[in-house]
Amino acid sequence: MTPADRPELRAQAWELSGGRCEWPRCVLPAEELAHLNSVGMGGNPDGSRETIEDVMAACYNHARMTDGLYSLGGRQAYKRDHAHLGVDLDATPRHMVAAVRALALRNHLAGTRSYAA
Repeated sequence: MTPADRPELRAQAWELSGGRCEWPRCVLPAEELAHLNSVGMGGNPDGSRETIEDVMAACYNHARMTDGLYSLGGRQAYKRDHAHLGVDLDATPRHMVAAVRALALRNHLAGTRSYAA
């Protein structure tokens, strides 16, 4: 099941994000849901995948970056936007980038989202 198959998950992410991309310093409107753990990582450590804790509202470019792909701006933009997360791609072993990125995004979202009780 993809996030597109879960309209309630999308609605919750849009409410939490105000309809904006949740990547640090991005001011673009959100266009899609992106998994914090990139394609092939399997989701959250507890085995779940389709939860609000594992997705974020993202613009087109940042949705690609959560999957470890370059988007507009190529490697330079990829490195810059990871630096906004506090991830130094030159110092992070390649096999660890996806996990480090997911953790940095989770920490960022924990500080910006306010969940209703």
